[in-house]
Amino acid sequence: MISISRVARRYGAALFLEARQQDKLDDVFNDVQSLNAAFAENASFRLFLANPIVGRARKREVLTRVLKPVLSTLSFNFCMLLNSKDRDAELESAAAAFEEQYNELKGIVKATIRSAMPADADQQRAIEAKILEYTGHKRVIASFQTDSSLIGGFTVQVGHMMLDGSIKRQLDRLRSHLNESNVSGSGSSLRSNGRAAG
Repeated sequence: MISISRVARRYGAALFLEARQQDKLDDVFNDVQSLNAAFAENASFRLFLANPIVGRARKREVLTRVLKPVLSTLSFNFCMLLNSKDRDAELESAAAAFEEQYNELKGIVKATIRSAMPADADQQRAIEAKILEYTGHKRVIASFQTDSSLIGGFTVQVGHMMLDGSIKRQLDRLRSHLNESNVSGSGSSLRSNGRAAG
């Protein structure tokens, strides 16, 4: 999950407000998905924007070449605004801040599901239905990932909430409980021995 700074939230909120006033929320949301894909597929793009050694003009040149052909005018102008303020490094998190507000407005929840084994289509639909039932949202955008460290079961992360139904989590709880019992038992033994010695 992307960490969103206070500055990025302000810029994201400004973009959301402007897009709503222009009735272009869906267009900008689609642009944000394109930006997300660009950052996900090319880590060097993020590093380039965050590099303080690279000048504003050079960043503007690259942004224009890469983004202008694929973004709406409003979204591209937003990128240029960040560039003019030397805030290029905030682009990814500002886009995430916009997406948060858009999802809230549309009743969309994003979830990451990690399972020990790949979930088939029926299992995915069942999990998505449970997430909607649990959160009360209208739609879920789910990312299914395989994580062999879970041993069995699955975990669901919705926003900052983690719903853990994996065997690993159950074993961790059992191990913690046993450790607490052992410490408690040791303390009881010491007290008993102390009374016997007295």
